[in-house]
Amino acid sequence: MQERAVTIRRQTVGGFGLSIKGGAEHNIPVVISKISKEQRAELSGLLFIGDAILQINGINVRKCRHEEVDTLSCSSWPTSPGLRWEKRWCDLRLIPLLHSRFSQYVPGTDLSRQNAFQVIAVDGVCSGIIQCLSAEDCIDWLQAIATNISNLTKHNIKKINRNFPVNQQIVYMGWCEAREQDSLQDRVYSPTFLALRGSCLYKFLAPPVTTWDWTRAEKAFSVYEIMCKILKDSDLLDRRKHCFTVQSESGEDLYFSVELDCDLAQWERAFQTATFLEVERIQCKTYACVLDSHLMGLTIDFSTGFICFDAATKAVLWRYKFSQLKGSSDDGKSKIKFLFQNPDTKQIEAKVNPRNSYTTHL
Repeated sequence: MQERAVTIRRQTVGGFGLSIKGGAEHNIPVVISKISKEQRAELSGLLFIGDAILQINGINVRKCRHEEVDTLSCSSWPTSPGLRWEKRWCDLRLIPLLHSRFSQYVPGTDLSRQNAFQVIAVDGVCSGIIQCLSAEDCIDWLQAIATNISNLTKHNIKKINRNFPVNQQIVYMGWCEAREQDSLQDRVYSPTFLALRGSCLYKFLAPPVTTWDWTRAEKAFSVYEIMCKILKDSDLLDRRKHCFTVQSESGEDLYFSVELDCDLAQWERAFQTATFLEVERIQCKTYACVLDSHLMGLTIDFSTGFICFDAATKAVLWRYKFSQLKGSSDDGKSKIKFLFQNPDTKQIEAKVNPRNSYTTHL
């Protein structure tokens, strides 16, 4: 079989004046089945019935379907009766959405791209910048992607939780952006993977896959010893929206940003759930404190209330129910103040205790 290159210009009316048959769907090459008289194909003297078409304009069509060859030729060749055209997706880049992250922001900054975003897989494969025609289209895409990632994550959590005991179940896993405390760095924000599991909040550089990965978290905090705050617009530090802070028992403030309102709402619900489950499990917690140079104990029993006692003699100094707590505050350093209502006098009584650096949710 001898291959040859033929150059023919199609005519304005009538195309090339030839018909084809065959194609990949028939496991045979596309061949010329008919050449019309007095048309370009016949007049050229270069094409013959039975010739196999191997390339069109440099594109290899050996494995193409009949209609694909017809499209490439841009001709008016007659085709089979009832042939219908269909649109088919062509995968230029495949990005698994499980544990993927997406962002509208220029990496490391608070600068948001206009109607554009990118998706990054857990293995680092990136979609590149996807530009939408309008803000509405961009939001629709982001919400659809977020929904798919959320559903995949929930399904994955269910499978992982089969291997963990009841008190070590995963409540939340997801990406966010952590704001660096060193403002002199070029990258103000960096990707961080957060997980709520059992009694702890874990901070990872990448999603945990194996049981061993959970022991290698960048940081871990006891849920009942941290405070989470959803930030209002007036509390934001820059142009990023949908932010929250986590204050650790040592007073360290961690600042995080997520992409959408639904992401922020999902985090808030998960943190409340994790806190409730842990408080329900603990039931009672005692803290050491000092009052007038005497070592005291402050017990918070989630079934009965607050009890302050002398550490040496165990004598109870005061006791109040949760229903009597009307307010509390602290100086952010070493003192905490409770306001209780006396059940007999109905007066508000203040109790001030120097405390250690632990905080618990009430």
